[in-house]
Amino acid sequence: MLARITYFTQRPLLIPGALSVPAIGDYPRQSTSLVDFMEEYEQRLLIDVLGIEIYEDFAAYLDVDGIMPDAPQKYLDLVNGKTYDISGKKYQYKGLLGNDGILANYIFCKWLEIDLTVYTHTGVQSPIAENSDRVSALPTWVKAWRRFIELYQQDAGRFPRVFQTHGAIGLDFYGQGDHTVSLYRFMEDSADFKTDFFKYEKNENRYGL
Repeated sequence: MLARITYFTQRPLLIPGALSVPAIGDYPRQSTSLVDFMEEYEQRLLIDVLGIEIYEDFAAYLDVDGIMPDAPQKYLDLVNGKTYDISGKKYQYKGLLGNDGILANYIFCKWLEIDLTVYTHTGVQSPIAENSDRVSALPTWVKAWRRFIELYQQDAGRFPRVFQTHGAIGLDFYGQGDHTVSLYRFMEDSADFKTDFFKYEKNENRYGL
């Protein structure tokens, strides 16, 4: 598995109980239910990106520590990120990992949607804990989901951005005009990947607000 439980031990993607220390002197223990959830939704996302056949080949290079060092370079780049050059212009893809990365924000949002209903200043509570205040989880979800979309696809799959440079007008079908690119743009630019199976996600508030 690529994702790490430590992604969810601090804000802004805090999941209370991700790590617990049951007694003084004991080592922190991972939440088994959260680890299982992370593994399931990491797999779901990667299948949505790569398709089942390529995902199965990719997964053969994963172990408990993440991507194996001897994995094909294309898979290492997919996971860890890459800086590359096109027509003299450099682009940076940040990869899947990190406390504010694609996997972290995606898994956090899915956990929040399915399992958590109320945030409080003492953690996630359902029902309300004694001496705690009820706080909506919606702003937290929206912020994390928008960050995921930015890293995952930006505005790809929607209407192109119209831009003007050096007196000429052009269309940016990737939705990105800067040097930092989404996962989708990285795959489009790479000769090693195709986006035939890439699942576009909606950048919207699914709670209807």
